[in-house]
Amino acid sequence: MQEEEEERQREEDERQKKEDTERRKAERLERRAQLKREGKLLTGKAKKEAERLAAVREQFLKQSGMETPAGVLPCTISNHFMVYSLR
Repeated sequence: MQEEEEERQREEDERQKKEDTERRKAERLERRAQLKREGKLLTGKAKKEAERLAAVREQFLKQSGMETPAGVLPCTISNHFMVYSLR
């Protein structure tokens, strides 16, 4: 009798654990899909490239003696003009 209850409890715990795992996986996939829709999902290679470009941009700004205003971050270089993004 007690063994049956323990077995049922074990099965219930396993079922809950499996449901939690599936729920977390679904949330992770939904978050990834959301980032893809927003265009914010970057691959490892794209992240490294973005970091490299940011470092180069920062170096050019330091060399030119320009300072970025507070709250304004350089975003992209387009057609020989620096385009800023307010954040």
